[in-house]
Amino acid sequence: MGEVTELVRGSLTEQYLTRTDASGKSYQAGPYYVRTWYADGRKHTERVSSSEVSKVERRIRNYQKMKDLFDELLDVIEEMTKQKP
Repeated sequence: MGEVTELVRGSLTEQYLTRTDASGKSYQAGPYYVRTWYADGRKHTERVSSSEVSKVERRIRNYQKMKDLFDELLDVIEEMTKQKP
């Protein structure tokens, strides 16, 4: 846990927009990156610049690692609680 100093919730998705040029030809623009997460019962989104993608991905992985560790700790504490008279 000591090495995790930055984390964020959510997931990162890559999105493309379909655009039409003046001649009527369609093409895809992008990629655009969006982080999505839930907090306070609401869905939140934010755009992420291409230059920030690797940093945000690392922070999301850190969040998941921390969440997994806490889930394991809660499982151990719950099991210890069940064993108490």
